[in-house]
Amino acid sequence: MANKCPKCGGKLSPLYLKQNCPHCGVNLVYYNAEERLEQDAIKAEAEWEALDRWLVRLKSATIQGPLPIIRMIWAFVPLVLLALLPLFHTQLNFPFVEEGVRSINGISAVMDIFSMNFSALGALGEIEALSTVPVQTYLYMGCLLLAALFAALLILFVAFSYTKHGELRNIIFSIVSLAATVAAALLYVRVYTSSGLIGLEIATCEIGIGIWLTVAALAVYMVLNLIMMVRRKKREAAE
Repeated sequence: MANKCPKCGGKLSPLYLKQNCPHCGVNLVYYNAEERLEQDAIKAEAEWEALDRWLVRLKSATIQGPLPIIRMIWAFVPLVLLALLPLFHTQLNFPFVEEGVRSINGISAVMDIFSMNFSALGALGEIEALSTVPVQTYLYMGCLLLAALFAALLILFVAFSYTKHGELRNIIFSIVSLAATVAAALLYVRVYTSSGLIGLEIATCEIGIGIWLTVAALAVYMVLNLIMMVRRKKREAAE
């Protein structure tokens, strides 16, 4: 029970458990029940309207019209290409040992990172001509993981494109992923062919189609978001 009667304001003991006020006799449970129910109804209606507005914005950003649908589907494309298509084609030619052409995609590249012998990598840095190889390798790993991370964020945040800066955020994520992908590709080629710095032409490396298609997919995603951002600004200006 309340410490005061809602009608007469009479003080009530915290231990008072009866239904009626001892001062005015009003039913403490049902007094003003209709007003409270009306307030609850108004509150519930406001909450439903807020949910309905959110669902409308979510629908407009994902499935309302061909362009949002294309964007939602396309958000998955860069990460899929980065993970599955060949990023590099490598080949080693040692005396008496020849390794055929090996295709490396994003999944195998990440597995190679986690299985890398970092002690041997550090030892390479002690050779003057190869002193930059460890740093370049660490940069390559960081760029590749960064590219994959931001490609994954495109998927996670595509549903929130309805927010004020949703399209701009998507564009920034795409730019970061694109730049990291290109940097990872250039660094990997330099690291893999670094044996040429000490006169041993035993390794060759070519950038695979996965890099080019990932970059193209990220560029397309940027364009889609740019178009939708312009459309939103025009619509808001008209309103």
